[in-house]
Amino acid sequence: RSMKNKDLFLWLGLFILAIGLILIARNGNNPSSFVSGALEVVSESDWDFGEISMANGNVSHNFILKNTGSEPIQITKAQTSCMCTEAFFKTSDGSVNGPFGMHSSGSANILIAPGDMVEVEAVYNPNAHGPAGVGFIRRLIYIETNSKTNPKLELKIIANVVK
Repeated sequence: RSMKNKDLFLWLGLFILAIGLILIARNGNNPSSFVSGALEVVSESDWDFGEISMANGNVSHNFILKNTGSEPIQITKAQTSCMCTEAFFKTSDGSVNGPFGMHSSGSANILIAPGDMVEVEAVYNPNAHGPAGVGFIRRLIYIETNSKTNPKLELKIIANVVK
Protein backbone atom coordinates (compact mmCIF):
# COMPACT_ATOMS: atom_id res chain seq x y z
CA ARG A 1 0.00 0.00 0.00
CA SER A 2 2.82 2.45 0.76
CA MET A 3 4.31 1.74 -2.68
CA LYS A 4 1.08 2.95 -4.32
CA ASN A 5 1.26 6.17 -2.30
CA LYS A 6 4.90 6.68 -3.36
CA ASP A 7 3.94 6.16 -7.01
CA LEU A 8 1.05 8.58 -6.64
CA PHE A 9 3.30 11.21 -5.07
CA LEU A 10 5.96 10.65 -7.75
CA TRP A 11 3.43 11.15 -10.57
CA LEU A 12 1.89 14.13 -8.82
CA GLY A 13 5.34 15.67 -8.38
CA LEU A 14 6.20 15.12 -12.05
CA PHE A 15 2.88 16.67 -13.08
CA ILE A 16 3.49 19.76 -10.93
CA LEU A 17 7.04 20.04 -12.31
CA ALA A 18 5.75 19.84 -15.90
CA ILE A 19 3.15 22.57 -15.25
CA GLY A 20 5.85 24.75 -13.67
CA LEU A 21 8.15 24.33 -16.67
CA ILE A 22 5.32 25.22 -19.05
CA LEU A 23 4.57 28.37 -17.06
CA ILE A 24 8.24 29.36 -17.02
CA ALA A 25 8.50 28.81 -20.79
CA ARG A 26 5.43 30.98 -21.39
CA ASN A 27 6.75 33.81 -19.20
CA GLY A 28 7.74 35.76 -22.33
CA ASN A 29 4.01 36.10 -23.10
CA ASN A 30 3.21 37.26 -19.59
CA PRO A 31 1.45 40.65 -19.79
CA SER A 32 3.58 41.87 -16.86
CA SER A 33 6.63 41.69 -19.16
CA PHE A 34 4.94 44.03 -21.67
CA VAL A 35 5.90 47.71 -21.84
CA SER A 36 3.75 50.75 -22.38
CA GLY A 37 4.01 52.54 -25.67
CA ALA A 38 3.75 51.20 -29.17
CA LEU A 39 5.64 50.22 -32.24
CA GLU A 40 3.55 51.89 -34.93
CA VAL A 41 3.58 51.74 -38.70
CA VAL A 42 4.47 55.26 -39.92
CA SER A 43 4.45 54.30 -43.59
CA GLU A 44 1.62 52.38 -45.20
CA SER A 45 0.86 48.93 -43.77
CA ASP A 46 -0.27 47.56 -47.16
CA TRP A 47 1.75 47.74 -50.37
CA ASP A 48 0.49 46.96 -53.88
CA PHE A 49 3.27 46.12 -56.33
CA GLY A 50 0.74 46.16 -59.15
CA GLU A 51 1.64 43.88 -62.04
CA ILE A 52 5.02 42.18 -61.68
CA SER A 53 6.74 39.88 -64.13
CA MET A 54 8.26 36.55 -63.14
CA ALA A 55 11.01 37.33 -65.67
CA ASN A 56 12.16 40.35 -63.63
CA GLY A 57 12.75 38.38 -60.40
CA ASN A 58 12.36 39.53 -56.81
CA VAL A 59 10.60 42.72 -55.79
CA SER A 60 10.90 44.49 -52.45
CA HIS A 61 9.32 47.24 -50.44
CA ASN A 62 10.37 48.95 -47.19
CA PHE A 63 7.82 49.56 -44.46
CA ILE A 64 8.76 51.93 -41.62
CA LEU A 65 7.88 51.35 -37.97
CA LYS A 66 8.52 53.78 -35.10
CA ASN A 67 8.65 53.33 -31.35
CA THR A 68 6.27 56.06 -30.20
CA GLY A 69 6.60 55.18 -26.52
CA SER A 70 9.02 56.18 -23.77
CA GLU A 71 10.47 52.67 -23.24
CA PRO A 72 12.46 50.41 -25.58
CA ILE A 73 10.24 47.99 -27.49
CA GLN A 74 11.44 44.54 -28.43
CA ILE A 75 10.42 42.73 -31.59
CA THR A 76 10.17 39.19 -30.24
CA LYS A 77 9.00 37.30 -33.31
CA ALA A 78 8.69 37.78 -37.07
CA GLN A 79 7.38 35.40 -39.72
CA THR A 80 5.79 35.51 -43.15
CA SER A 81 2.68 33.83 -44.51
CA CYS A 82 4.47 32.05 -47.37
CA MET A 83 7.89 30.69 -48.26
CA CYS A 84 8.01 33.08 -51.24
CA THR A 85 8.30 36.08 -48.90
CA GLU A 86 11.08 37.12 -46.53
CA ALA A 87 11.42 40.03 -44.12
CA PHE A 88 14.58 41.87 -43.06
CA PHE A 89 14.74 44.43 -40.23
CA LYS A 90 17.20 47.34 -40.48
CA THR A 91 17.59 49.30 -37.25
CA SER A 92 18.77 52.89 -36.82
CA ASP A 93 22.33 51.71 -36.03
CA GLY A 94 22.48 50.12 -39.50
CA SER A 95 22.34 46.49 -38.38
CA VAL A 96 20.20 44.11 -40.43
CA ASN A 97 18.32 41.19 -38.90
CA GLY A 98 16.89 38.41 -41.00
CA PRO A 99 15.80 36.84 -43.17
CA PHE A 100 12.58 35.91 -41.42
CA GLY A 101 10.32 33.65 -43.43
CA MET A 102 7.49 31.20 -43.14
CA HIS A 103 9.63 28.30 -41.97
CA SER A 104 12.13 30.23 -39.84
CA SER A 105 11.80 29.91 -36.07
CA GLY A 106 10.54 33.47 -36.06
CA SER A 107 12.45 34.25 -32.88
CA ALA A 108 13.79 37.78 -32.96
CA ASN A 109 15.55 39.96 -30.45
CA ILE A 110 15.40 43.38 -32.04
CA LEU A 111 15.33 46.32 -29.63
CA ILE A 112 13.90 49.65 -30.78
CA ALA A 113 14.73 52.63 -28.57
CA PRO A 114 12.10 55.30 -27.85
CA GLY A 115 11.70 57.54 -30.89
CA ASP A 116 13.76 55.23 -33.13
CA MET A 117 12.55 53.70 -36.36
CA VAL A 118 13.11 50.34 -38.00
CA GLU A 119 12.76 49.54 -41.70
CA VAL A 120 11.09 46.25 -42.56
CA GLU A 121 12.09 45.15 -46.04
CA ALA A 122 9.56 42.73 -47.55
CA VAL A 123 11.11 40.67 -50.36
CA TYR A 124 8.77 38.69 -52.61
CA ASN A 125 10.04 36.04 -55.04
CA PRO A 126 7.48 35.64 -57.88
CA ASN A 127 9.25 32.50 -59.10
CA ALA A 128 9.01 30.58 -55.81
CA HIS A 129 5.85 28.75 -56.88
CA GLY A 130 7.04 27.93 -60.39
CA PRO A 131 5.14 28.54 -63.63
CA ALA A 132 1.78 27.95 -61.92
CA GLY A 133 2.39 30.88 -59.56
CA VAL A 134 0.74 33.51 -61.74
CA GLY A 135 -2.20 35.64 -60.72
CA PHE A 136 -3.16 37.64 -57.64
CA ILE A 137 -1.04 37.17 -54.51
CA ARG A 138 -1.51 38.44 -50.96
CA ARG A 139 1.30 37.85 -48.45
CA LEU A 140 1.65 38.92 -44.83
CA ILE A 141 4.50 39.68 -42.45
CA TYR A 142 3.58 38.95 -38.84
CA ILE A 143 5.45 40.90 -36.16
CA GLU A 144 5.12 40.34 -32.41
CA THR A 145 6.40 42.81 -29.81
CA ASN A 146 6.36 43.36 -26.07
CA SER A 147 4.08 46.42 -26.48
CA LYS A 148 0.92 46.54 -24.39
CA THR A 149 -0.70 48.85 -26.96
CA ASN A 150 -0.18 46.76 -30.10
CA PRO A 151 1.69 43.52 -29.41
CA LYS A 152 0.99 42.19 -32.92
CA LEU A 153 1.41 43.94 -36.26
CA GLU A 154 0.70 42.75 -39.80
CA LEU A 155 2.20 44.18 -42.95
CA LYS A 156 0.68 43.15 -46.29
CA ILE A 157 1.94 43.01 -49.85
CA ILE A 158 -0.18 42.25 -52.89
CA ALA A 159 0.62 41.90 -56.58
CA ASN A 160 -0.58 40.45 -59.84
CA VAL A 161 2.11 38.04 -61.03
CA VAL A 162 2.45 37.54 -64.81
CA LYS A 163 4.86 35.41 -66.84
